[in-house]
Amino acid sequence: ILKEDALFAKAFVKHLLVYATGRQLTPWDSVEMNDIIATTAANDYRIQDIIEAVVMSPSFRSP
Repeated sequence: ILKEDALFAKAFVKHLLVYATGRQLTPWDSVEMNDIIATTAANDYRIQDIIEAVVMSPSFRSP
């Protein structure tokens, strides 16, 4: 089940980053995506934590 949680979290983060930035992801975004997943794993990928991490990410905050 934990592996499925990680797979779901990765897909969710990817789609959320695409939606939040309004563009397709770059290789740099993949690094950030993995950082977000690693950071939120400690709290079982809570959606609130994922959204906060996406909003605080350089991909979202840069023009």
